[in-house]
Parts: sequence; C-alpha cells; structure tokens
Amino acid sequence: MDKHAPKNHATRAATSALSKLLHYHACHPIKANEVLAHQSEYVAATMFMSNPKKGRAETAGNTTFYTSDWHNALKLGYDVKKLRYPEWLLILLEEIGIDANVLPKVVEPGKVIGQLSSPIIEEYGFSKDAVFLVGGTTDSNAAFLAAAAAGGSLPKYGVAVTSLGSTLAMKMLSRTFVEDSKRGVYSHRFPVLGGRGSSGEEAWLVGGASNVGCAILRHEKFSNEELVKLSKDMDVSTISPLEYYPLTKIGERFPYADGTKEPVLTPKPESRAEYLKGILYGISNVERLGFETLGELGANPSFPEKIWTAGGGARNDSWLKMREILLRQSFSNDKLEVRRAENAEASFGAAVLAASSFS
Repeated sequence: MDKHAPKNHATRAATSALSKLLHYHACHPIKANEVLAHQSEYVAATMFMSNPKKGRAETAGNTTFYTSDWHNALKLGYDVKKLRYPEWLLILLEEIGIDANVLPKVVEPGKVIGQLSSPIIEEYGFSKDAVFLVGGTTDSNAAFLAAAAAGGSLPKYGVAVTSLGSTLAMKMLSRTFVEDSKRGVYSHRFPVLGGRGSSGEEAWLVGGASNVGCAILRHEKFSNEELVKLSKDMDVSTISPLEYYPLTKIGERFPYADGTKEPVLTPKPESRAEYLKGILYGISNVERLGFETLGELGANPSFPEKIWTAGGGARNDSWLKMREILLRQSFSNDKLEVRRAENAEASFGAAVLAASSFS
C-alpha cells in the first residue's frame, strides 16, 4: 500500500475498503471466481433485482461484477475525479496476485442499474411505478441529502450539515475537491441531481469527523432533565473562558489526526451550568476548526453559508444559537445561519437521491 497509494489518500486508513481487501487476501488468498461487494450492493443484486446480471457487467472470463457507486467505492481506491480505477491500484493488485476483476463496476449515485423484482414490489406493497433500482450512496451522504434538501430544494454550494451525535461529523458542498488523510479530510463526488441546473459544474461533498461530541455529556453525568434546565437559561452571547477539548478518551482524527491527543476538561468550575457551557463551547470550537481546515485545504466556498444540524444536539436551541454566534464571528459573516434539520434520516436521503434521478 505505502509503495502505491498516493500520499494522504483515503485508502491509506486502516479501516478503508482497500485495506480490508488486502488484509482478507493475506489471510485467505482471493480466488479467480471471487468478487468484492459492499453490503448494499450484494443485497441489491441478489435480493431486489429482477435479473441480477442487469446490475453487473460481464467480462470475457465470465466473471461478474457487482455495481457499486462513487461514494462506496471511494475508499476502495476508485478515482472519483477521472471516474475510473487508477493505474496504481491495478498495479498493486497485480503485484500481490489479485485479479482486477474482483473490483465492482462503479456508477454515479442515482443512476439506474436494474429493475426491481415483481415479488419484492408485491411483498412490500411498492407502487407499480417503482420499478427501478439505482446506484446507492453511503449512510452519511444520504443523511446529508436528507438534511440539506429541506423544503424540497436541493443543496447549493456552501450548504453544510453538522451532525451532533456521540461524535461530531461535518460535511459541506464545495466546488473543489480537497483531501488530506493526515487531517481526516476527504471528498465525495456529488451527483448532478435533477434540477440542479445545466452548468455541468463539479460538486464535492467535503468533510471529516471528530471524536468530540455529545458522548461527553453522558460521560460527565448530565441527565436529559439537567441538560434541558441548564441550557434554557444559558447566556450564549458571551464566550466561555474554559478552553476545553471535550474528548471522552485519548485520540483525535479531525480536524487533525493525533492518536495521542488527550481530553482537556480542566479547570472544572463548581457551577454545573458553567461546566456545561464550557463543554458545549468546546465542541463548537472544534466545529469551527473543522470548517477552517476545509477552507485551508481549498474548499470553495472557504466557509459554510448555511449549516443544517442533525443528531441529538440539534434539539438544543441554546446550542444552535451559540454555534451561530461563534461561526458568524469567526467567518465575519452575519448572514450565516445555523438551523435544525427537518429530517436527517439516511433512508429519506436515499429516497431523495433516487427520486431526483427521474425529476
């Protein structure tokens, strides 16, 4: 891997699909008739498609490919800029004895790949018009679509989604591709959805995920009732003097990768209200650093213009306002909005993706 994969490439992560493929091959040498498929691709081809071969591509050796998509194939090494498997990947596989036919065919998310089987339509009560299967996406990208497509409009450049779950995940739609595995940043090529205009401009979903997040609130024994009560009267117009980095354990991945990064939760004030404010401000500051990192690496626009918020933290109105004030000041943009997402379910985003293909 080190000899072939480009510097800072997403495949260099130990959890990437390519790393898993190479590890599997080292333990159980891949045979000529074996192919790789992500879970969703296997289910689509073997359970939902009326004729599985319509979702695959035949080769001279009669080896079949499952149909993947730009998003799922990114960490397998697929070149999302040139829309093909890169030469370095093919050379790597050849050197270690893996036939390139193991790789799935890759299509644009939302592109029709086959027909839905009649038994499936009948079993689940789908409309008779629901006859097509389309190329998929990852769960986090589907969640972005669900949150950013609020009100029936498709996302524009500069629209971002921050998920405040147990960890902090951020994505923003950019005109430019950015990538740096050392800072936990990568880009997904965004599909040209129906109604997005005819300019043909590229769009990239850039982002990363930090280890800070709402898990720290449970770690520090804040109950739901306490969170509601303390947040209600919180003065978010003033900056907390507490400079926290609220990790639950050692190690950070974004906005920089540092396996030795330690939690910072001191000094600890006597007031639980001030302690909570310091923690929420600390997470907000990591979000700010995250968007600054995307801008430094070349995201365009260089900072978000609107941020939809998903996850449990989105229910906290005081925190929404705190983040809006902080980010407006940081990016000198009084028009930047931080809002609660109406819907952030990945299943809804997948439906938006599929529907847009026929609009």
